[in-house]
Amino acid sequence: MLFYFYLVVVYVLAIALGRLKASVPDAAVKAAVIILIITISYWGAEEVYMKTFLVFLFLSFIAALVTVLLTYGVGFVWRRRFQFSKSKNIGIREFVYLISLILGYFLGFFIKVSVPFDLILEIELILLIFLVGIKVGNVLDLNSFLKAWKGAMLSVLTAISGGFLSSFFIYMLFFKPLNLSFSIVFGFGWYTLDGPLVAKYFGPGAGIIAFLVNFFREQLTFILVPFLSRLGKNPEGLIAVGGATSMDTTLGLFSEGLGPDYALISTINGIILSVMVPLIVPFFATI
Repeated sequence: MLFYFYLVVVYVLAIALGRLKASVPDAAVKAAVIILIITISYWGAEEVYMKTFLVFLFLSFIAALVTVLLTYGVGFVWRRRFQFSKSKNIGIREFVYLISLILGYFLGFFIKVSVPFDLILEIELILLIFLVGIKVGNVLDLNSFLKAWKGAMLSVLTAISGGFLSSFFIYMLFFKPLNLSFSIVFGFGWYTLDGPLVAKYFGPGAGIIAFLVNFFREQLTFILVPFLSRLGKNPEGLIAVGGATSMDTTLGLFSEGLGPDYALISTINGIILSVMVPLIVPFFATI
């Protein structure tokens, strides 16, 4: 909780600097995102390898993929009712994120080092939040904030709707009972919290699966969002795919790819979903 307080403070200060016309190059944000992806995948390679069986890996990956695709697909439903603001495509050039992810996994499997990954990740997140905050401050005004709330609510609605659809789908295929599927999917990518919560209510095996499904959701966001963006104008759907991670680990992806206006939408979306996870997962687990 203290770390998220630091994130908020740094983000607010960075936005204030951005309002004072401080600036950062796009390349700096992209570099911070790439470093973050390599760190996460390096650390994740060791964690996943040590804690799981191959069957858990396979089922969890498929469940995460289903969740990502259904959530993104729901975003196109709202296009019939709402007029989205314009956004630039993230673009095929972001293939570099996939390369970074693969590089991190490769290094994690074959080169073992003993370093405080949790501390390193926190430092990298604070740096990324600082850089993104400055870019948000460059464009932030009352109109953009009001527009951001509309987009954020659509992203949250998309994430929740996609969560319900995905829960029923993976329940029919893999994970029973139904409330277990809901508890897994509504972790919204926050694997370090959802894994322990699900383990508490359903046992360690289910906790490992919850960890993996949400872990893979985060990884698939980095991999698939640049390519899904080619299917049409659906920025809120893209942000919904990131779930709770859209306020921190995947924030740079959306900021660099969609622009600073959508960085604010991404942040609000992530905050709301992050607040929901510790409340809604125990609810689903106990019904």
